[in-house]
Amino acid sequence: MIDLQRITARYGSAGMLDDVSLSVAPGMLVAVVGARGAARSCLLRVASGRERPLAGRVLVDGEDLTGRPPYVLRAHGVRHVARRRCVYPRLTVRENVYVQAAGADVEDALDAAVLTFPELGSVLDRPAGSLPDGQRQMLALCDVAATECGYVLLDELLDDVMPDHFADVAGLLERLVRDGCGVLVTAGEQAGAIAGELADRVHTIDHCLFREPDGFGDFLESFSVSGHGL
Repeated sequence: MIDLQRITARYGSAGMLDDVSLSVAPGMLVAVVGARGAARSCLLRVASGRERPLAGRVLVDGEDLTGRPPYVLRAHGVRHVARRRCVYPRLTVRENVYVQAAGADVEDALDAAVLTFPELGSVLDRPAGSLPDGQRQMLALCDVAATECGYVLLDELLDDVMPDHFADVAGLLERLVRDGCGVLVTAGEQAGAIAGELADRVHTIDHCLFREPDGFGDFLESFSVSGHGL
């Protein structure tokens, strides 16, 4: 289990977390939804070791890894896919998948990537930097599609994916959960509605106000009142 205990943190000018606690168990999908500037990305950076909290603890399977560097969290099975920033733009799509495989069978990783996102099969030899945002996001997600991991942190995973490919992403999430991964996703309003339908638990976050609604209907109502966009 990833257990974030009473986390206080700040990441640049993108908002602040104040005394936030949440947990993600194996085989569970948890969604955190909120407006821009509500510190969604900060939460995942803390959980993956990219940001040291000002207060609070980060536990992974009972071990206190607060403030440890990202490679230590990764060694404990934690994968963090940040929006559009997890690809090497000068490498081809194929080469990016090989890097993501990190010692595993590269051809198996490539097969898994194309099986998950068939559209990538036609652009394997194109530089990743030349891809549209949606395909780059798919390529970033191949890091968790093609490798074994215990916990997956997906930052704004649906924000750049075209509606035609939502089913591919949903299939990936369902497979990860079915395989026993704990999944934590962040999203804005529109993408959050989709993530929320798949999630076991949905939290909303709005300018340091962090809460778990009573149900998915309550979650949707909170957005119809606030009017926040992506």
